[in-house]
Amino acid sequence: LMSLCHEPLDNRQVYLVVAAWRDLLPGGRWRALLAFQPQTRSDYLEVLTINSGRTKLRIALKGQGIAPELKLEPASVITQGLDLGDV
Repeated sequence: LMSLCHEPLDNRQVYLVVAAWRDLLPGGRWRALLAFQPQTRSDYLEVLTINSGRTKLRIALKGQGIAPELKLEPASVITQGLDLGDV
């Protein structure tokens, strides 16, 4: 068995390791599950380092945070509401 682990990610917690890390059989496969949770509009770059005991694998994580926006048209929708009829 080969034990996998990762080095800690940045403490801003923009990238999070979601799935549990498990031992890997020789020739086996394993899927890493990560989350990207930006809090501001910015570019983010971080390196995930996976250790297997024999080697280190470095994976670049790159993402772009965007600001959520909602635009309603016509402007009267904001003050008068919107009638969708029977739905």
